[in-house]
Amino acid sequence: MGIKNNKRAWMRILEATISVLIVAGVMVTLYAGGEARDSPTIRSEAIHQLQNQILSELVSLDNLRNHILGSSDTDLRLLEIYVADRIPKHLGGSLRVCDLGDPCNLNSTIFTSTYNLESFVEEKIVSANYSHYDKPRKVRLFVWIK
Repeated sequence: MGIKNNKRAWMRILEATISVLIVAGVMVTLYAGGEARDSPTIRSEAIHQLQNQILSELVSLDNLRNHILGSSDTDLRLLEIYVADRIPKHLGGSLRVCDLGDPCNLNSTIFTSTYNLESFVEEKIVSANYSHYDKPRKVRLFVWIK
């Protein structure tokens, strides 16, 4: 009788341990999965990656590079349209093209409307191409979460 009760006790302990492990595994999986999707670190890394991708396209494609080095309003408007098409709807964005010595800040209207929002800034410098080599420019991309 002692051996039989002893086996039952060990079986109950084993069943309880397995049950606890299963429940703990499910809870950890659910908790970690939810945190990963909404993590501010992952979200900011994705936004920085998007900004770098857009800026790399602007700098590497000849026609866009020419628009950066040109300084007309038409050039800037074409660049703004290109960038606006690549920024997802849940984000806002603004592109600035400036001389190297300029601070290249947002205009006051956009700055005021985005003051309390989470914002990200990346920039690249474009120095020259075959037709423009006298005036390097700075391209700064501002992105914020709406």
